[in-house]
Amino acid sequence: MTESILIGVIFIGQIMTRKNWIDIHLYISTFFLPLLLLFSITGTLYMLGEKGSESRELVLTFEAPLSKNIDKLQLEINEVLKSQNIKPDYEYLKLKGDSIYLRPTSRNHYMIKRGSPNKLYKVEPSAQKLFMELHKGHGPTFFKYFSILFGFSFLVIVFSGAYLGISNKALRKKTIPALVAGIVVSGILLLLYN
Repeated sequence: MTESILIGVIFIGQIMTRKNWIDIHLYISTFFLPLLLLFSITGTLYMLGEKGSESRELVLTFEAPLSKNIDKLQLEINEVLKSQNIKPDYEYLKLKGDSIYLRPTSRNHYMIKRGSPNKLYKVEPSAQKLFMELHKGHGPTFFKYFSILFGFSFLVIVFSGAYLGISNKALRKKTIPALVAGIVVSGILLLLYN
C-alpha cells in the first residue's frame, strides 16, 4: 500500500512542483477558513444537541385552499403575502408534511401551516439556527454554490496536505502512520455502525 501511495505521489510531483502544492494548500485553506470554522462549529454544536431555536409570530389565519401543485401554490402564497403588504421575498418553497417553508430559511422568513384555517407565521431563527440552515444547504442559492465549491476545495486542502507530508522524507514517517491510523479507525467505526 505504501508503494502505491508513493507512486501516486511521484506521478503528481512530476506534474506540479512542491511549491505549487504549498501555494494551493495555503491559499485555498486560508480563503475557506471562515467557512470551515462556521461549518465545524455549527455541526459540532448540532451534534451536541444545540440545534438553535426560532421564534414564530402568527401573522394571519386564512381559509383559502392551497393547491398541491407547486406552481399554483406559489401563486397562491404570493397573493396571501401581498394581501398583508408583504413582499414575496423567497427563492423557493419547501413542502414538509403540512408545513410550507419559504426559503431561504437562513434569515427571517415565512412559514405556512396547512389546516383549517391555514396559518401564516413570520419565523425569526436564532444565530445557531440561522448558521445551521446555511450548513444544511437551506440558505440562498449563491451560498449553496459557494458551499459546493468549498466541499471540492476541502478535498484539495486535505489531499494536498497529505501529499506534502508524504512527499517530504522528514515528514513521511509521521504522515503515513497517521494516514493508516485514520483509515483503520474510520474503517472500524464504519464496521461497528453497520
